[in-house]
Amino acid sequence: EQQMQTITCGTQNNRVQLEGLFKDVEQIRQDLAASDQQTVQLSQSAARLEDQTEGISERLAEISLSQYHQHIYELAQNAAQKISAQFEKDIEQGRISEDALFDRNYQKIANTNPQKYSTAFDQYADQVLTSIQEPILQNNPHTVFAITCTQQGYIPTHNTMYSQPLTGDYQHDYLHNRTKRIFNDRVGARCGNHQKPLLLQTYIRETGEHMHDISVPIYVQGKHWGGFRIGYRPEQAA
Repeated sequence: EQQMQTITCGTQNNRVQLEGLFKDVEQIRQDLAASDQQTVQLSQSAARLEDQTEGISERLAEISLSQYHQHIYELAQNAAQKISAQFEKDIEQGRISEDALFDRNYQKIANTNPQKYSTAFDQYADQVLTSIQEPILQNNPHTVFAITCTQQGYIPTHNTMYSQPLTGDYQHDYLHNRTKRIFNDRVGARCGNHQKPLLLQTYIRETGEHMHDISVPIYVQGKHWGGFRIGYRPEQAA
């Protein structure tokens, strides 16, 4: 709380302090999870602290982004615009219907663990999203993923490096085959659901990496479809 009180609007020093604070909050959460004496009150306090930290991060992002974050935001914004244009073009040309594109009836794919889902548009997404998503990773080595998601956190087409063949080994497949899964965790659920110009989140990924995540909304013929999100390393780790 004392750290947060020292953070005021808009300087690079504040962004550095904020990233340090995210690490502190995540350490608190990990310590609580590992402790036999974890209490509901402490867990709730940690959650509130995380909410406050994210709130500061969002306000700083709205006021100003450093050059490093600004570059990622522009990549995400450009990708979202390309996807929106591609979706609208393909609806107009009859390649896919609007109803199919907005299908949110997630059907479980049998014999998949972690559980995967199919929709009326996921095979179409495989055909059109890769050419937009992959160049971001190829041309920006500090990025970790660049993906499209629905409001519910469903990712119809993940990056190639995270779409490796299933092996039956849960731990391996959990990390290396992440396509057609619903990521409705705290971070993932917000990426496709918000309609802000941008949402910047900072967190510890389940793989242990300290991560930034910028997401921007995707609209199709004026309707909110989902979002485009880019995960990337902190500047000092890039």
